[in-house]
Amino acid sequence: MAGEGTPLMERSIGINRQLAGALETAIERNAILRIGWTADGTEVPKEGESGLCPFLPEGARVRSLGLLGPWVSTGSSGSFDHRGDAGSMFGAALRDGRLLCEGHVGPMAGWSMRGGTIVIEDGCDDDLGASMHGGLILIRGKLGRRVGNAMRGGLIVIHGDVDHDPGSGMLGGMIVIDGRCPAPGPGVTMRPLSADELKDVNAKIEDPSWQVPADAVCLVPSLIEDEQKKQQAPREEPMGGLGLMPTTPSCLLEGGSVDTTVLLGPAPLALPLPVLPHVNNGERLRAKRSKEDVAQTLAEQPFLVDEAPRPIDMLRIGEGTVQAWTSLGSAAGAVIDLGDLPPMDPASLEALLVLLISMCEEPPAFALMGDAGRVNHIHRWAAEHGMCAVFMDVGKRPDLPVPAMLPLAGRSSNATLDPEITRSGIKLDWTPSGRDLVLLGAGGLGLAIFQPVDDGPAALAATLRQLRKGMTTHLRDLGLQSIDALGRAHLRATTLDAALMSGLRVAGFERPLPDWTR
Repeated sequence: MAGEGTPLMERSIGINRQLAGALETAIERNAILRIGWTADGTEVPKEGESGLCPFLPEGARVRSLGLLGPWVSTGSSGSFDHRGDAGSMFGAALRDGRLLCEGHVGPMAGWSMRGGTIVIEDGCDDDLGASMHGGLILIRGKLGRRVGNAMRGGLIVIHGDVDHDPGSGMLGGMIVIDGRCPAPGPGVTMRPLSADELKDVNAKIEDPSWQVPADAVCLVPSLIEDEQKKQQAPREEPMGGLGLMPTTPSCLLEGGSVDTTVLLGPAPLALPLPVLPHVNNGERLRAKRSKEDVAQTLAEQPFLVDEAPRPIDMLRIGEGTVQAWTSLGSAAGAVIDLGDLPPMDPASLEALLVLLISMCEEPPAFALMGDAGRVNHIHRWAAEHGMCAVFMDVGKRPDLPVPAMLPLAGRSSNATLDPEITRSGIKLDWTPSGRDLVLLGAGGLGLAIFQPVDDGPAALAATLRQLRKGMTTHLRDLGLQSIDALGRAHLRATTLDAALMSGLRVAGFERPLPDWTR
C-alpha cells in the first residue's frame, strides 16, 4: 500500500497529522505552531522531511527549522516561516498565504501559485515561478535558469543575478530584476520600468528593504498573438491489425454470465467494467434527475474526476485539479497524472504522496499515469509505492501505433509489477469499443482510462451499457466466463506490420514472423 512508505515518509506524515490536530486550537488562540523545536524550545532541526504543511487554512501560523524536502506548504492560505533550506516545489499552488524561507530553495518554487506572497532570502534553483497565475514572489541571491517559465500572471521581484532563459515561454505577468540578466529569448521583452510601473511594483511590497530601485529592468511577454496549439488528429483504427482467437473448444451459451469486474486496491474497489471514464465534475455522475436505470448504472461504476468525487471515484491529481486536492478524503483514491505536474523524481513523488496521504484519515488507493514512452519509469515508481494501478498514456505518443506499445508495456510489467498488487493499464486517446477492451485485456492492459465525447448522465450510462454488451459478446465467443482468463494466447496479428511491431502470432500462420531479432 502506498501509505506504507519509508521511515522519512512516516515521519513526515506523522508531523502533518500532529499539526492538523493542533491547527484549530492554534488559530483560535492566534498561536504559532513550531516544527523543529521541542516543547521547551530546544532546537531539533528537521532532516529532509517533505510534503509538510499542505493547504494551511487562513489564520494558521507555522514556523519550521532545518532542511526540508519537496512540496512544502502546498496550496496554503496561512503563514509559514522556515529557517533553513527547502527542496523543490516550495510554496507550490499557493493560494493566499505568506511563505518565508530564510535559506535556499530547490527548483519549481512557487509553481502554479494563484496568490499570496513567497519570500526567499538566499536564492533558488531553476524554474522559479513556473506556471505562476498570480501573487508575488520576492527573492534575493542567485537564481537558476528559466525564471518565470510559462508564467501567466503575477509578479516576481529579484534582487540578484539570474541565469539563462529568463521569462521562457511567459504568457503574462511581470519579472522585475535588480541585478544582472541575460537577454531573454523570443516572445519576451526586457526594458526599464516606467515611473508608474515602479510606483505600482513598490506599492505591492510591504517591506521597505525589498523596494525596487529606479534602474531595475523588467521582463514582460511580447505583444504578439499566441500560436494556437494544433489539435491532435484522432487515431485511425487504433486497434487495427489485432484480432482475437479462441483457445476453448466452444463458445458460451447466449445467456451465459460473463464477469467483467476488476478489483482495485487493498479495500478493494470494484469496477463493474475495467474502465475509469474521465469526466470533469463528479456532480454529473450523481444523476439526481435521471431515469432510474441511468442513475443505477452510474452509481455502480467508478469514474476518474477532476473535482467533486463520489466515494467510489478516483480523483485526478494534476495542475488543473489543485483546488480539488483537498477533497481526496471523499474519494476512493487518486490517479497522479505526471503529464499535468512539474517534472518529478523519486523524492518529489514521495513528497507528493506524503501531502496527499496527510489529508486523509486512511491512506487512499493510488494509481500513477504517465507517458507511454516512459513506461519503465512509471511502472517502477508505481511498484516501489505499492500502487493499485499504473496507466501508460498513449496520447503522449500519437506517432506510435498501439500494437507497437503492447510489447513495451508487457516486458516492463512482467519485469516490474506484482499483478496481485498493481494492475497495468492504459489511458486511451479515443473512446473504446467493447472489442477494444477485450483486445487490450488480452495484451495485459486490463484497465483503461478514456474521456467520453458526451459527459451527460444519459450518454455516459449508454456508453457503459454498450461497452458491457460488446465485451460480453466477445468474451462469450472466446468461451471465457471472466476477463481474468484473457491472455496473450487470445491475441493474433492480422497484418504484417502489426506482427512485426508486436511479436504476436500471425492469424493463420499461428506463429510469430521470423525476423533478425530472433
